[in-house]
Amino acid sequence: MHFPGVLSHPRDCTDAGTPILRYIPAEKRQHPVAMLIRRYVRSINQTVTFAAFTKRAFTVDQRTRLSTFFVPQSDKVATATKEGSAHALLVKAGFLRQAAAGIYQLLPLGLRVQDKIERLVDRAMRGVGASKVALANLSSSELWKKTGRWEKGGDELIKVYDRKDTAFCLAPTHEEDITNLVANEVSSYRHLPVRLYQIGRKFRDERRPRFGLLRGREFVMKDLYTFDASEADALKTYDEVTRVYRELFDKIGVPYLVAEADSGNIGGSLSHEYHYMTKIGEDTVLNCKGCGYTANDERAATKLGRRDTSYETRYGLCSDNQLVAVHYPSGREINAISVRKTVPTFTGILLPSLEGKSWDSKLNVTHLFDENIAKDTTAPALPQNVECESSPSVVRELILIKAEASDPCPKCSHALESHRAIELGHTFHLGTKYSAPLGAKFVPEGGSKGSKDIIMGCHGLGISRMVAAIAEVTHDSKGLSWPVDVAPFKCAVIPGPKHDEVAEKVYDELTKVLGEDEVVLDERLGKSVGWKMKDADLAGYPFIVVVSKAWDKEQKVEFQVRKTGEKRYVTLEELGEAFKQ
Repeated sequence: MHFPGVLSHPRDCTDAGTPILRYIPAEKRQHPVAMLIRRYVRSINQTVTFAAFTKRAFTVDQRTRLSTFFVPQSDKVATATKEGSAHALLVKAGFLRQAAAGIYQLLPLGLRVQDKIERLVDRAMRGVGASKVALANLSSSELWKKTGRWEKGGDELIKVYDRKDTAFCLAPTHEEDITNLVANEVSSYRHLPVRLYQIGRKFRDERRPRFGLLRGREFVMKDLYTFDASEADALKTYDEVTRVYRELFDKIGVPYLVAEADSGNIGGSLSHEYHYMTKIGEDTVLNCKGCGYTANDERAATKLGRRDTSYETRYGLCSDNQLVAVHYPSGREINAISVRKTVPTFTGILLPSLEGKSWDSKLNVTHLFDENIAKDTTAPALPQNVECESSPSVVRELILIKAEASDPCPKCSHALESHRAIELGHTFHLGTKYSAPLGAKFVPEGGSKGSKDIIMGCHGLGISRMVAAIAEVTHDSKGLSWPVDVAPFKCAVIPGPKHDEVAEKVYDELTKVLGEDEVVLDERLGKSVGWKMKDADLAGYPFIVVVSKAWDKEQKVEFQVRKTGEKRYVTLEELGEAFKQ
């Protein structure tokens, strides 16, 4: 039976954006058969549409289908990206989009990668008995002033004010808030240890955001804060955290380095960084293949094994009435961190000359000599425009220069190797840096000697940065190539023409092997099998299964391994074992 106004088949609709089946004219609507057809029309129009830019089959069931998944792709957007190759791939493959300079929006594929990293981190945190919390993004200026970081935060600290002119900051880190929380809840040794962590958004007004998620103004981090009753307990906790960090990075499967590091603005006396090696990395790590010694360039030491008579001098400005003269081997670079450890008020500014400089009062002058300068070297005369408050002090045998590639290792004398790297995690032993000013105390066992400051640790992981860093380290000429445990989907199933039903059967079998939410079906209309295979390579799914002509001939599917390029044909029964090999 035919009713005017009803298209008999979807192929009859050729105009982009036109419904596949149109409603029946009003005069026909009360006919019983017409009513049935109208219901069918409505159901079809709800599940199948032709978008203006591509054909899109919209089928809703329990299967994950790329036809219903938001994966916008744009060669124009990717070509315009000047950040870095992996970042361009993340944009091109539809993992993220830029909202503003240094601010990015994760799209469904990118969010799935980040969610998987977070789940791995949650599991690692359970391994140290940590409880998860959610702290506020707005942090009170009063807490930051107590620790001295409100002023030291500089321009990177984003400060905001409410209608009462009360000052807050968009938290770049949460040491003050978590310490204040624990100070109000913990009062006895019986309450310790406490281990709390959060995964949340952080904010930092980067002067020059770059490389996409690697250096942004808004980012997602995991912060673990530990609270112990003694120094010994805190160091044991530190060792436990470093153990689970190593297990986490081992689980992800990307080679990494653990480097001794300086504590910087966070503070503390013991610190390590976790790095991926890559040529676009902003950090430099020195590593010894002989003994395994590894440190970032701010911390790395070296013993040149010689005494140079030729040296250079730089003058360091200080925040108080002090001047530091740094004497070091010619041709080397001064490590400002080392200078600051000897002269805490050193600003980091080094000048080759003091010509034209003047001071309102006399200065206290300190001469610092690197250990590689001959011991009998005398301090040179100061410029005439420098008046001393008293005789200058002299400190010798210091390590003041940065270690470089080919320098001898300070522990075994093998040559050091230099690597560009991306920092992903950082562990700090804080001691009482925050607990003391914020009043986080406890009454020890016995209680006769009053209360004591809680010993703290802080351990961070850059979650959103890990998304970009893993992409950077693992991508190849075809596109992204995710490790299995963080891939948005472990496997993509691609049906050839007229193989949709078989592909759904393959999909269902794979979910039993890989997990309910680890397989995606690419049945997008208007795209060839070859295009879909290239798109799967671009997205970086670890495995691809193609259901095509081989199924008709031998009841086999094509099984592909993204990382190795391996391709082979297997039966449906053999498919599960193929993933285990």
